[in-house]
Amino acid sequence: MPETSTSTWTPPWEQPVWRASAESWIRHQLEVQGYKLTDPITQPHIRPWSTVMHIPTNEGDMYFKAGAPNQAFEPALLQALNRWRPRTSIPVLAADTDLGWMLIPDGGDTLRQMYQSEADLKRWEHILPMYAELQIETSKHADELLALGCPDRRLPNLPGFYRAMLADKDAMLIGREDGITNEEFARFQELETQFISKVEQLAAYDLPAALDHGDLHDANVLFDGSDYTFFDWGDASLTHPFFSLIIVLRVIASKLEIEVCDPKLTWVRDAYLEAWTEFATRSDLLAAFDLAHHIGKFARSLNWYSLITTLDPASVSDYLDTVPGWLWEFLHHKAG
Repeated sequence: MPETSTSTWTPPWEQPVWRASAESWIRHQLEVQGYKLTDPITQPHIRPWSTVMHIPTNEGDMYFKAGAPNQAFEPALLQALNRWRPRTSIPVLAADTDLGWMLIPDGGDTLRQMYQSEADLKRWEHILPMYAELQIETSKHADELLALGCPDRRLPNLPGFYRAMLADKDAMLIGREDGITNEEFARFQELETQFISKVEQLAAYDLPAALDHGDLHDANVLFDGSDYTFFDWGDASLTHPFFSLIIVLRVIASKLEIEVCDPKLTWVRDAYLEAWTEFATRSDLLAAFDLAHHIGKFARSLNWYSLITTLDPASVSDYLDTVPGWLWEFLHHKAG
């Protein structure tokens, strides 16, 4: 079953008591490590599932991040990534892994901030092999990832998630504004056997389950002038690694004002797949990639499903269309 709860959780980010507690924790961590505040702490980022505070110090900008309970594994995950693959993820200066709180340094500009021309998109040719190598390393630590709290969305679990989604018609907003139609729901029901077959075909290529960032795009890649690091792992899960490219391809296609299936984007796919040639032939990798790009759109719906079913309904009312939106993408998938 998808990672849901029988009770919902209300984001406390704007409550004075929570804010005071977070600031007290931040100040204590700064004192322990010998840093000093140079300006007031601000809270520039508030979402139902997380918040970020900006902390100006005598050693440069720092940031505090807190996540909802279903994302509380992020600090421990980030600490593990720093052990397994240093220099590819931002260091953690302090963490409370029970609360899901962490203090991190400024990691530089985002790739999105650096974008000046189409030529800048070629930075992904360097970034994607790095990311794939990070995934390959995490594939060796599946049990540890699960112990840290990462959602288990490995291929054998996906048919169960599919059946659970079929049973939750409310999440699909069937026949409602921004939801899927009754005809599309009937199609979703009909596709169950085909979906299971596709999952089995993908599993047959025997590529290892690995960490999927869950939201890999140009605002979650940082550059400090020498190294690229991957940031914001709150949507991460243990699943098929190739699902990660769904968002990347969409972002680059949008920049180029072309369709995701346009042949002009094969360089993105190829830059990523090169690191996986130790596991399969190129033809098998291409076939697996095509299957993953379709199945992964259903997997994307699980990220949002987990959020809207565990957070207070009022706090996520603006995001209810995300589950049917990704299911629509899955139902209307165009092969590359």
